[in-house]
Amino acid sequence: MVAIAIRRIEAHDVDGIANIYAEVIDPNYVSFSELAEGKADGPGTLSPRARSIFLDQLRSQIDDRQCGYFVATAGDPVGFALASIHDTEAGHLECWLDDVCVKRHWQGQGIARRLVEAVFEWGNRAGAKYFLLETGTYNEHAHRLFRRLGFQPLAEVFWRSISPEQKKSQPD
Repeated sequence: MVAIAIRRIEAHDVDGIANIYAEVIDPNYVSFSELAEGKADGPGTLSPRARSIFLDQLRSQIDDRQCGYFVATAGDPVGFALASIHDTEAGHLECWLDDVCVKRHWQGQGIARRLVEAVFEWGNRAGAKYFLLETGTYNEHAHRLFRRLGFQPLAEVFWRSISPEQKKSQPD
């Protein structure tokens, strides 16, 4: 059995991590963040630019002290978790689990759990009051993992596309 190491992401990991993202991202699991970041055009529809947007974000934020980026390696990257710390209007810190992905061949071996545990440790050290995440409605596999890790549903986000008539009336 190959030993899996969990560590902070380094610059040389970025392309391998973007490849994992491209392999694992599923249009059926689109959530709010993919829409907001331009990685998806709507539920079930990924942008052809999703990987390049992800790669640009990762490169620009890898050294940000508010970001806890972790990689699981077995020689090469096999999974990753991205998290970020945010100040709230109430005056405390919250930690968002922004992404967790494991190559399909490596799934089911506890790697995602170990990555999220690394995020928990990082967020606790940063002083986060709680942890949040958002996930696509139909991503049941991830939902089971998150529940096992102590997450519980908090809210639902509803989406509606603007109608063609409304698009025509928008300024250019």
